[in-house]
Amino acid sequence: MQAIEPLLEGAVRSEPDGLDALLRATRPLVFRWALVRMADRDDAEDLTQRVLLRVTANLHAFEGRARFTTWLYRVTMNAAAELERHRGFLRRLQQRWRAQARNEAIAWPDPLAELDDRQLRRHLEDMLLRLPRAQRQAFDLIDLQGLSAAEAGEMLSMRPGTLRVNLVRARRAMRRHMLRLGYGSQGEEA
Repeated sequence: MQAIEPLLEGAVRSEPDGLDALLRATRPLVFRWALVRMADRDDAEDLTQRVLLRVTANLHAFEGRARFTTWLYRVTMNAAAELERHRGFLRRLQQRWRAQARNEAIAWPDPLAELDDRQLRRHLEDMLLRLPRAQRQAFDLIDLQGLSAAEAGEMLSMRPGTLRVNLVRARRAMRRHMLRLGYGSQGEEA
């Protein structure tokens, strides 16, 4: 994320290719946040495009009182809330959860013996997307992206205690899912 700050200066000064460089550098980060928030790749892609358009149109509104990534995160979350309202996100989410509940009764076939890196990544991604939003966001920002609890709390506008509770619950849920897939010793409890 530190590599983004120098690109911001070039974009604000309207240097040739400055805005393009900033958008290219922030796109993967915005997509990751969008995927964590939306739990759907298509919605995350749509949200990413909306956010990048908003950044292009509103970069002048960034006042520098907070870090650019914090401002960008807020823009992403606000755009996500808007997208959720417009698309009936809750209706689709409920349908998806019902389908998953029916499918959870199916036993996993010997996953360790047959997993390759691509399958493992997909399983981990699926587990992450099953978490409730607040847990998913805390886990992603702290455990996957390496932010401090203070940085994540600021980005999520979440109190430290609430953030810790969500992170602990997310870690426990991820651990239980990993154990169900056959990772770790069979005698351990989640």
